[in-house]
Amino acid sequence: MESKRKVEINKKVFTPVAAVLIILFAFGIFFRDAFCTFCTTVLNTVLLNCNWLILAVAVVSGILLLYMVLHPEFGKKIIGGPDAKPAYSIFTWIAMAICSSIGIAMMFYAVSEPLGYFFNPPAYLELAGETNHAALAAVAQSTLHWSVLYYALQIFWGMVVVYLSMNKGLPFRPSTALYPILKNKIFGWQGTMVDVISSITLICGTVTCFGLGTMQFSTGLSFVTGIEITDMLYVIVVAVVTIIFTFSSARGVKKGMAIISNVNTWLYIFLIVFLLIAGPTVNLLELIVGSIGETIRIFPSAMFNGDFLGTNDGFSNFNTAYYFIWTLAFSPIAGMFYAKIARGRTIRQFIIVNWMVPSAFILTWFSLWGGNAIWQDLGNGGQIQTLIAEWGVPVANFALLDNMPLGKLTVVITLIAVLIGFITMTDALTGVVSSLTTKNSRAEEAPIPLKLFWGCLTGGLTLICLFVLKQVGTSALQSLAVGAGLLILIITIAACFGSVKIINGTVDDYLDNTEEGKRAIEISKAEEAES
Repeated sequence: MESKRKVEINKKVFTPVAAVLIILFAFGIFFRDAFCTFCTTVLNTVLLNCNWLILAVAVVSGILLLYMVLHPEFGKKIIGGPDAKPAYSIFTWIAMAICSSIGIAMMFYAVSEPLGYFFNPPAYLELAGETNHAALAAVAQSTLHWSVLYYALQIFWGMVVVYLSMNKGLPFRPSTALYPILKNKIFGWQGTMVDVISSITLICGTVTCFGLGTMQFSTGLSFVTGIEITDMLYVIVVAVVTIIFTFSSARGVKKGMAIISNVNTWLYIFLIVFLLIAGPTVNLLELIVGSIGETIRIFPSAMFNGDFLGTNDGFSNFNTAYYFIWTLAFSPIAGMFYAKIARGRTIRQFIIVNWMVPSAFILTWFSLWGGNAIWQDLGNGGQIQTLIAEWGVPVANFALLDNMPLGKLTVVITLIAVLIGFITMTDALTGVVSSLTTKNSRAEEAPIPLKLFWGCLTGGLTLICLFVLKQVGTSALQSLAVGAGLLILIITIAACFGSVKIINGTVDDYLDNTEEGKRAIEISKAEEAES
C-alpha cells in the first residue's frame, strides 16, 4: 500500500528551495531597506519592459485551451487513463477549483477594485467616472483580472503536466511540461531548475496571499470589535490558520481540503444570495447582465492594451500585467492541483468546469459586492471610499456590510469565509509542493511529515513578513514573486510550443515508439519504486 512505502525526499528540489527561502528571508530581516529596494526594482523592471509579452502569453494560453476543448480526439481523453474514475462529486470538484487559489484575491478585492475603477476608470477606456458605463466597465475590468485568463494560465499548466504524468507515466512535476522540448533532459539539471523555480515562486506568492488574508481578517476583526491591530493579533491569526491547514493537509484531500472547500463554497453562496436580496436586486441583475456584454466588448482592448505613447498612466503594466505575472508564479503548481483532482474526467470536462464555471462565479461575485458598494456610495452616503482611505483596502468588504441589513451577522460570516479562504489555498498548494519534493511525485498523497514541514514554513515566513517587515514585507515579497514569475513566463512560452505536440499526438508517439521515450518512462518508474 502507498502508506507503507518508504518515503524518499527529492533532495535536488528540497534542498535548494529550502536554502533559497532561508537566505531570502534572512536578507529581508537583517537588510530590510535593501531587500525592499531590490524587490521594487525587480518589479518595475519586469512590468515596464515585459507588459506586452505577459499579456500575449496569457492570451495564447487561452487559445491553446480552446484548441484542446475543440480537438475531436484530445478533448475526449480521460485524465488518468480510460479506466480512471472520478473521486469527487461535481459540486465538491467545483468547490475545490474555486477555493484553492482565487479565494484570497476575490475576497480581498471584491469591493475595492470595482469601486476604485468606478470612480477612476482605466485611462485606456476613456470613460468618465461615476456613470452607468463606468459601473459596467468597473465590474468587467475586475472580472477580466480574476477570471478568464487568470484561470487559463493555471489550467494550461495543469493540463500539460497532468496529462504527461497521469496518462503517460512521467513525473508529476512542473518540469514535465517541457518534455516535448527538452525530452529526457527533464531528468537532469534543466528539469531540476524548473521545479526549484516553480516551488520558490509558489512559496513567495503563497506567503504574500497569506499575509493579505491575515491583514484582511485582522482588520475586519478590529473594525467590528474595536480590538487593536497589533503584531500579537497577527501572530494569533497566523498560528491558528497554520494549525488548521496543516492538520487539514495531513488528513489528505478527501478528508480535509474537500470538506473545507464545500463549507467555504456554501458560505460564498450565502453571501451572494444575501447581497442580491438585501441590495437593489433589479439594479444588480441589470449590472450582472450589462457587465457580461461589457466584458466581451472590452476584452480585446484590455488584453492587448499596449501603451505606445505612454498616455494610459501605466494601467496595463501595473494592473493587468501585474496580476497575470503574479498568477504565473502560482500557475505550474496550482494548475497541477486542479488537474490532479480532476482524475477520471475528460480533458474537455476539466477545462470547461475549471475555466468557465469559476469565471461566471467571479463575474457574479464582483457585480454583487462592487455593485452594492457603488450603489451605497452614490445613493445612500455609504462613505466606503472614505473608510478605505482611513483603514486601508482590507476594510472594504466590512465597511459595505456594516451599512447593510444584518450587518453584524454577515460581517461574522465574511470573517469566517476569509479565514477558510486562505486555509483552503494554503492547504492545496502545500500538498502539491510536498509531492514535488518527494521522488514518488505521482503518489495520491504526499507524506504527512513533509506536509507539516511546508505548512509550518509557510506560516512561519508569513509571520516574519508581518511581524518584522510589516506590510512593506508582503509588498516586497509580492514584487519578488513577480520577478520570479518572469522566469515562469519564459518557461511557459516553451510549454506553449510543446503543448501543440501533445495535442496532435506527436509526444504520445515518441514516448510509445522510440527508445528514448521508453527510457523516460523507465526512469520515472524507477524513481517511484525507490520511494
